[in-house]
Amino acid sequence: MFERFLERLSISDYNDKFILKGGMLIAALVGIDNRATMDMDATIKNYPINSDALTKAINEICCLEVNDNVVFSFIGIDSIRDEDVYGGYRVSIKADYDTIITPIQIDITTGDAITPKEVFYLFKMIFEEGTIGVWAYNIETVLAEKVETIVRRGELNTRPRDFYDVYILTKTQKFDNSVFVEALRKTAKHRETFHIFNDIEKRIEELQKSDSLKSR
Repeated sequence: MFERFLERLSISDYNDKFILKGGMLIAALVGIDNRATMDMDATIKNYPINSDALTKAINEICCLEVNDNVVFSFIGIDSIRDEDVYGGYRVSIKADYDTIITPIQIDITTGDAITPKEVFYLFKMIFEEGTIGVWAYNIETVLAEKVETIVRRGELNTRPRDFYDVYILTKTQKFDNSVFVEALRKTAKHRETFHIFNDIEKRIEELQKSDSLKSR
């Protein structure tokens, strides 16, 4: 159902304002069978990020018709605050298809450091031929956010998928190492964690020797 929402987004007036990132993008990059969990995340660009504005945008996207017999409905919106200093919102919608009802959550943030800039990505449809054109993070920024999270959380990281994502992305995707380094620098600066990279070698060594991480 994420795909059905993406198709509506792609033909909406908001397509260039929602920049796809997170689990759904990674699943599309590496192949859905290679990543057990999926979620939908986006960062907003050139559009107000507040409850009223996002409610309006999501409702308009949900109302678009693409002849797939899926009906989307807006449920609600809540503020969230994770590692991103700007915080964001979690939008809840549902998709009705015949007798199947699928709840969907979309996490939306703003102010993310995309280095050098977002890219236009052709998302391959799963159950039919064709692609959906959406704006998304470039691979270097995807990696930068994952690496920053791993280094910052250290042994306290309870999400094995962060390590898996970095592994599978570096094994399957081509990327520019110099762009990645710059993206990591800007991501750390944006998240106010630049100082932790002063002893990066020590932190990496601690991660490699961590018994708690090995047992997960």
